[in-house]
Amino acid sequence: MAQNSAVVVEIRRSIPSSIVRQAVSDALAAGKRTQASATQKAIAKRYGVSAATIARWKRAYAGLNARQIKAARTRAGVHYRKTEAMYGIAPKYAHSARANGAKAGAPIAWQVSVHRAGRDYLRRFRVSDFGSSKAALRAAQEWRDLTVARHRTASKRDLAARRLATNTSGVSGVSVSLTVRVRKDGSVCQYRQWIARKPKGLGGKMTQRTFGVLTHGEQGAFAMAVKARRAWESELRGHHAHHAGVARVYATARPLSRPGGSRAAQG
Repeated sequence: MAQNSAVVVEIRRSIPSSIVRQAVSDALAAGKRTQASATQKAIAKRYGVSAATIARWKRAYAGLNARQIKAARTRAGVHYRKTEAMYGIAPKYAHSARANGAKAGAPIAWQVSVHRAGRDYLRRFRVSDFGSSKAALRAAQEWRDLTVARHRTASKRDLAARRLATNTSGVSGVSVSLTVRVRKDGSVCQYRQWIARKPKGLGGKMTQRTFGVLTHGEQGAFAMAVKARRAWESELRGHHAHHAGVARVYATARPLSRPGGSRAAQG
């Protein structure tokens, strides 16, 4: 299957490398104290970043001076965005900038993570096994596309028919409405009607249909609302794609001769 190359963008850092170096030094010193967790949060607040950012800086830049940090951040300045080509793929970095002979800021592996029907399909592609980061990324994309094609998301029709926890009518997209009005003579009149709402993904100006109980009766109005909802659901086609990368795979994937399987949590 043809693969798109990873789309990248260079991001200019607003925090100077000297400040990063100082924050790393403070975090390393705090790690030797008894209340390291609280101290880490204080350091993160002092530099205007999150505690997770401080931890990431420690892993990536420990032992480097400001000039080395600047060079590492320049090499790592190409950040991989969640584009179509990068759906479900994330770079993995060494815990230390000098670990495994990796250059500072360069990924040592690409990890694929796809969640389907309560199961996670994971696999890591090490740069050292493929000779280069680009080759490892291409292999990760190929395995990702094959996994997505084999384990598709729920169909749009099934998702539309799935009841939410707040639903009280027993049918997805069907609810009852009660309007109370006071006439001029002081009498109270109640208007009860069943409402069928159109599922997301269907065009047209009409978004719902209402059926009054006074006109059709309680059971009749409810049955007509259910029928209208089911008619809309029958117009839905295809599978749900919550990301453009999934939609691309569904559009380009060839039919599979057998369901196949993917091993979970491969190292």
